[in-house]
Amino acid sequence: MEKMKRKKGVLRAVGSAKVYKYSTIAKEPPEVPKAYLLPCLPDILDQGSVQSCVAHSVAESFQAQSDDKAKISVLGVYGLWRKHRGEGMYPETALDIGRTVGTTKREIAPENLEVPEAITKAKEYLARFPSEFCYKVGSFYKIDKDECFDPDYELAKRALLQFNAPLLALTEKGAHCEVCVGWADKNTPSPLDGKKRSYDALIIQNSWGSIPNPRREEKLSNIEELYLVLMDKVKVPFTDIAGHWAEKYIENAYFAGYLNGRTETEFEPEGNVKRGEMAKVVSELNTSSDEKNNKLEKRIAELEKRVEELER
Repeated sequence: MEKMKRKKGVLRAVGSAKVYKYSTIAKEPPEVPKAYLLPCLPDILDQGSVQSCVAHSVAESFQAQSDDKAKISVLGVYGLWRKHRGEGMYPETALDIGRTVGTTKREIAPENLEVPEAITKAKEYLARFPSEFCYKVGSFYKIDKDECFDPDYELAKRALLQFNAPLLALTEKGAHCEVCVGWADKNTPSPLDGKKRSYDALIIQNSWGSIPNPRREEKLSNIEELYLVLMDKVKVPFTDIAGHWAEKYIENAYFAGYLNGRTETEFEPEGNVKRGEMAKVVSELNTSSDEKNNKLEKRIAELEKRVEELER
């Protein structure tokens, strides 16, 4: 029997969607254990040869978060949360579309299809059962590699403890999407097998259910980025902006990390901007621009290398 070729499916783009940083909503937990596994683990799915790893990861995360632990349709995500018609998905674009276009339960749209069939079939189900496509992205936040993987990889731990939701993890040099469901510090018994390892690790669940040990400990160096994807929208802590004409702009600036309030609960939307606040905005804008330029340069270098390989 011919061995099935397993595919990945992450497409990378620069500045494809509005992405907020998790650090803006992170809360310090009272205690951080040396090892942890989410109390409610999602089903282990199998994408097979379809490049739907992003959609599988979203379905697994949503299952863990839903009140009834519903089995979520991969087809609804893979077929609808996209702008292009090619194989694979742009994670940030997909999650952004998922704010307004929902997916449904697996019993409504059960197939695991490649595009373009996935697009056609998902649209058919949406037309037949529009009210059932109710599982949407409330908000999502990015944990950059530089931001997350400090010596204690603190933000990844905080996100798992704060929301008890699997994180989307880009692995294999950013080409594959899986879910992060826990961690194990160096020389600490793993929640998976009780063994101690010589490195800090995040516990990753793959979407190739047919392979042995689909949950594993992964070195931090093998993980590119993490995303916290929530079905509920996180609210800003300010009590004095409701109904203000700039409420939406304040929310966007806060979640983007550009502005903080005057206190933990007050923003003072009619107050004057202070010199320190303006300096923070300028600094964040410069940092954001530098990050995009660095990513663009890296992507161009990757494409140039690929062209050279094809010309040989």
